Amino acid sequence: MAGNMTQVEIEWRVDDAAGHDAGRVAQLNEVPAGSLSHYWGDVAVAVVQEAAAGIRDVILNQSGARHPGS
Repeated sequence: MAGNMTQVEIEWRVDDAAGHDAGRVAQLNEVPAGSLSHYWGDVAVAVVQEAAAGIRDVILNQSGARHPGS
């Protein structure tokens, strides 16, 4: 990566109660190289907070609470 950056990709998989794939949320970011080598708890909290809206959308779509196109 340019500028001493590392590309990080995280994929969250949401399964339904039967264990079937209900949907996925992908995150793709560039971070300074080595920044995840040690204490990255604060980064993990930010990652989860950013993923939460997408995961919520997957759950709403699968539950029928959100109609397609809304």
